[in-house]
Amino acid sequence: MGIMEELTRNFTPPERLDHSRRAFGLVPSMSEPQVLDIGCGEGQPTVELARLTDGTVTGIDIDAASLEFLEQRAEEAGVADRVNTVKGSYMEMDFPEGHFDLIWAEATLHVVGLEDGIREVSRFIRPGGHFVIHEMVLFDSDYPEEMDDAWDGFIAGMPTPEDLIEICAKYGLEEVGHFLLEEKAWETMYFEPLDRRVEGLREKYSDDPESLALLEEEEQNNEVFRRYQKWWRSGYFVLRKR
Repeated sequence: MGIMEELTRNFTPPERLDHSRRAFGLVPSMSEPQVLDIGCGEGQPTVELARLTDGTVTGIDIDAASLEFLEQRAEEAGVADRVNTVKGSYMEMDFPEGHFDLIWAEATLHVVGLEDGIREVSRFIRPGGHFVIHEMVLFDSDYPEEMDDAWDGFIAGMPTPEDLIEICAKYGLEEVGHFLLEEKAWETMYFEPLDRRVEGLREKYSDDPESLALLEEEEQNNEVFRRYQKWWRSGYFVLRKR
C-alpha cells in the first residue's frame, strides 16, 4: 500500500454519513429499489444505502482494491446479499437505460466534468426515479481572483447551487430539495482528522524523503481549501427524473 492509500484508506468519518442519511430522507419511500452508487470507493455510503433500503445496491468504481474493501464492509454489516460491485467507469456503464430507481453520487461527478457526468449518468434513472448529488458549490460567487489561481482554475468550473440545478434541468431532472453543509463541517469531519493522520504518517516515514514530500504537498492543498472556505460549501442535491 502506497502512502497516499494509507492517507485516504477508510477515511470517511461517521459524521459524513449523517449528511448522507439526511439527503436520503428527502427521497420518497421505495419498495425494493435498484440503487446505484457511482464512484463508490470503499463504500461507506453504499453500505449505508443497503441499510436504509430493502433493495439491491450496486457500487461501481475503477479501483479494484476499494471494491474489495467495500465487499468486506458489506459482509461485516450483514448486507452482502444485497450489495453488488462493478469494476469500471460510470461513464462507460452498460446497464439498461432507466434501470435504477436511485443513483447516488458522492463528490464524484466533478472528476469527469459536472455536466458531462450528469448527462451520462441520468440516462440510467427510470422516470420518477431519483438522483442524489453531493458536490462542492460556490457559496459566494464574488470570490477573490487569487482563489482561482490557487486552485489552478478549478474554481472556474465550480457551480453555484442554482447553476447545478439548472444543469440538471437540461437532462430532465427537477429539484426535490437541497442543503449546504456549514463552513465548519469540513473542518471537523475532514481537515482535523486528516491533520492527525498526516502527523502519524510523517513519523512513520521520517526516513523517506519522497513520502514526506507527498505529505507536504497534501498539507499545502488542504491549506488552500481552508483559506477559501468562506466562498465554497459542500452541498447535497436531491433530484427527480421527469
